Amino acid sequence: MSQLDTKVASDIAHALWLTELPEAPWDLEDDLCDCEYPRVAMWKNVYLATQHEFRLCCIWSKLYEVMPDVVRTIPGYWNRDTKTWLTEPWDWDGETDMPLFLWHRQVARREGISLPEARKLCTSGILERPRGMKREAPEVEEVIDPIEALLEVVYELQTRLDVLEGK
Repeated sequence: MSQLDTKVASDIAHALWLTELPEAPWDLEDDLCDCEYPRVAMWKNVYLATQHEFRLCCIWSKLYEVMPDVVRTIPGYWNRDTKTWLTEPWDWDGETDMPLFLWHRQVARREGISLPEARKLCTSGILERPRGMKREAPEVEEVIDPIEALLEVVYELQTRLDVLEGK
């Protein structure tokens, strides 16, 4: 068994057999790692009272170290609609404020700096975190239910008949 295999086996054993409950479960926005794309996966079962958590982003990074021929990082985003590569990050256009973990990574990418440097820059007060933009709800056309419309006509006819018959 290689030194790497021993380390991986030890880390897996530790992760699977925690003896203390953590303060909180891992969360996508907890910003506890420096991976570009934070990803947390969780499998849990209330009937077994166990939970497995994986920082998939960190696992991918380790896979790249071991097998660089099967993992690649591309400095662009493939837009399926336009069939082109986008190489500049978009400005935030969400309805809520940009999540901190995402803002840190966007600043790092735009400024060409490391994630720890971007975190420091973001907390310095020099940059302003992108804020959400409230959108007006689209106008909804009134849809006429044909059954309801027919029932209204029938009711109106019944009322007229009652008048004619003196009821």
